[in-house]
Amino acid sequence: MRPVRRVARIAALSAPLLALSLGACSSISSVTSAVTPDANSSMGKFLRGTSAEPTTIDMTQFEKTVTCPRVQILPETHTLRVTFGGTEYEPGVVRYQATIADTARECVQGSDGKIVKVGVAGRALSGPRGSAGTIKLPLRIVVQEGDTVTYSKLHTVSVNLTDSNPSQKWAFVQPDIAVTDPDRAKILVGFDDKGR
Repeated sequence: MRPVRRVARIAALSAPLLALSLGACSSISSVTSAVTPDANSSMGKFLRGTSAEPTTIDMTQFEKTVTCPRVQILPETHTLRVTFGGTEYEPGVVRYQATIADTARECVQGSDGKIVKVGVAGRALSGPRGSAGTIKLPLRIVVQEGDTVTYSKLHTVSVNLTDSNPSQKWAFVQPDIAVTDPDRAKILVGFDDKGR
């Protein structure tokens, strides 16, 4: 029976302490509310260090991540060989050769879907039949959403090859490509020698 009395005594002592603790928390909360100034009050402007209107953050921009379509190099289009007579596989006939080595993309939310910036980079090299000068690389960028091609454009990339620098890196960036359905879209890049 003694343990029961001890528990009862502890409970009796704990009740005032609990009430005191809750009262203290309530008092602290009340004091905090009382000393927190309005953002547009004189004290609020002083604490913010400016008299400008408080900035409102649009939390909807953080609600979902931006889906950005992947960039893929079309099979058998990552290398371009331009020859002087003969076929591209015959020795000693290549004027220049270019390759695609890297791709990148960046997406932002648009009014209807996403706005995509596509980057393509690689290297161009003068061949045995080549000479110093500017070469033109026919680079095509395509956007396919599902089974539908929504964007297809042939771009000309100029690369200057010199006698002292017959091998040069090149890069091309195409901004502002609209993609309506990024979840079903893919971006295809490659050399289009038929468009040269």
